[in-house]
Amino acid sequence: MNARAATLAVALALVGCQMAPPAPERPVEVYTVAPPSPVEEAVVFGSRVATLAADEQRREAAAAEQAFATQPSPATRMRLALLLGTPGAAVQDDARAASVLTPLAAPDASDPLTPLARVLAAQIAARQREARRAAAFKSELDTARVQTDAARNQAEAARAQAEAARTQSEELRNQLEALKALERRMIERGSTPPAKR
Repeated sequence: MNARAATLAVALALVGCQMAPPAPERPVEVYTVAPPSPVEEAVVFGSRVATLAADEQRREAAAAEQAFATQPSPATRMRLALLLGTPGAAVQDDARAASVLTPLAAPDASDPLTPLARVLAAQIAARQREARRAAAFKSELDTARVQTDAARNQAEAARAQAEAARTQSEELRNQLEALKALERRMIERGSTPPAKR
């Protein structure tokens, strides 16, 4: 049996040597995600706050005001301007947003947020121009309404005067007719008017 065991051991050793070596391990690919750029962060922030409820917008605005007052960096400046410049927001204040953006959107500014600041400043300026035009148009419309009402009142007064003049004319015509009728009756009776003393 020893011979058999030895043969079996040699056979197993030979079979073990014929097995394929294990495959080499593949290197694991590691992807790194770059942090968002300041512009991407600003756009994400602006998109988020535009959809918040009014109370949440006010809280965000208070936090942005405090951050800007503490550290007036381009990022805090942009966050505050985005909050104040969002149309329809509970905290919308285009004049303040424009003043906050002015240094960041200046021609000599070179921050990564400058192009976005210039676009936002241009949009705010356009809204302000439209608001001024709308206010001027409303003022002209109100003036036209006042003038129309005054003209209507004058026309009604003129109509009333014309009616009064027509009534007076009719009364005078009636009196004249009555005098003519009296004169005809007197002529028909042959009487003469009494002499004046």
